[in-house]
Amino acid sequence: MISSKLIYQSFLGLVALSMRSSIVIATTAPTPAPTEIQPEWVPFYNTGTFASEDDVASNEELVEIWNRSPNQLIHRKCPACMPSHQDIFYRRFDTNGLPQYMDLLSTMTETWSSFGNQEILGQTFKLYSTYNDAINDTNAWTYCNYDLEDVGFPRECGVTVHTGGQYNSINLPSWPDIAFYVEALPVTSSPTEAPTASPTRAPTSSPTEAPTALDPAGYICLQTSELSWQYSQDAANTNGANLVSIHCSEQNQRLTQFLNSDERVWLGGSDSATEGNWLFTDGSSVSSYTNWGSGQPNNSYGSENCMELNYPSFGLWNDAPCTLIRKAIYYSPTPITGMTCMSYVSCISQTVSPTSSPTTAPTYSPTISPSVPSSTKAPSTSLPSLSTGKGKGSSTKSPSSKAPKSTKSPKSAKTSKAQKSSKSTKSTKTTTGSANNVTNSAGTKHILASLSYAMVIASVLINIE
Repeated sequence: MISSKLIYQSFLGLVALSMRSSIVIATTAPTPAPTEIQPEWVPFYNTGTFASEDDVASNEELVEIWNRSPNQLIHRKCPACMPSHQDIFYRRFDTNGLPQYMDLLSTMTETWSSFGNQEILGQTFKLYSTYNDAINDTNAWTYCNYDLEDVGFPRECGVTVHTGGQYNSINLPSWPDIAFYVEALPVTSSPTEAPTASPTRAPTSSPTEAPTALDPAGYICLQTSELSWQYSQDAANTNGANLVSIHCSEQNQRLTQFLNSDERVWLGGSDSATEGNWLFTDGSSVSSYTNWGSGQPNNSYGSENCMELNYPSFGLWNDAPCTLIRKAIYYSPTPITGMTCMSYVSCISQTVSPTSSPTTAPTYSPTISPSVPSSTKAPSTSLPSLSTGKGKGSSTKSPSSKAPKSTKSPKSAKTSKAQKSSKSTKSTKTTTGSANNVTNSAGTKHILASLSYAMVIASVLINIE
């Protein structure tokens, strides 16, 4: 026989089970660990059996890929070369990116250059025979030479000794099947901009931008060694400087005071990249101020692409062949040890005037609208229409030119508004209450059904007893 205690316990268990079945427990799936982005080998120059359409068109394009290289690594393949040179890994150790003086594409494919002894095996770069050696910086090569025109990478560099005939070249006979790759991370797209819920910029009540100096004051220094324009710029870079830029008459006058002679010297201007588009070595344009001599620049014989000072007369500019050797004037943030230097002057730009009103009006709505779920009606962006306020079926009326039949006193108007507000509040409460009642009713029905089911089971058990 089944005892009453057992029946009671069974009854309670069934009630608990039925109520527990109506509870949904929200669980959060574990967030997967982020996938580590792996670098890939990106081809940039290929010949013979390696030829493809993936070659880069310019050094700028190669540098863009290089800037994504986590290990600053290039791999050259030459299957027909001697075993020690079939795979060469070139790794750089720059802390601030590729040096400005370096044309990486030309260095690999045209002339393997030391850039005036600035490229040094074991310091700025190293060579290895395997990828693991390059990554772990082990078993680096110990011999290298450079600077033979048209002889490309790696000229006669060897594991331990001079090793000839293993170079590649664009202009000279060399190995037919050559491939160069950069180890680089793939290009990734950035996340979309999140919507802003507040004004993007507050209005400004004071000038938004003060006049700016095109050049910080800094120093100008005289390089007394006579070099070509490019070698002068390379030498300036090694001292943290550039060939000087000139943006106003005050700066040009400062240079003439500094030289105090009509000796011709290199300045920082060049149109080597694009004929007629003169740029200074700091990237600024030669346009805001110029002091060319009469008829200059004239690109005589099609070979004058670099700027010099003091021709045809003192203080004037001229375009000259970049291969001529000259002294040069550097611009440096600080004096350069071992050189004669003088403080420079700044040019104040007149192109940017202070503004007395805000430059950007504040936004009072999100700059990017948040997405609206399909089941939710999007808010109207039009102005609200004038309504009679007679409920759902009322029509929209435009303001009438007729005078109203009666005029309510301010007190009556306030009372009417208060009554409407009260009705609106009651209506809102009623609606909310109704929604809660529906929810509570559904829950109550479920529990009552569970209890009824449990009571039937209990009744059966009692009859059995």
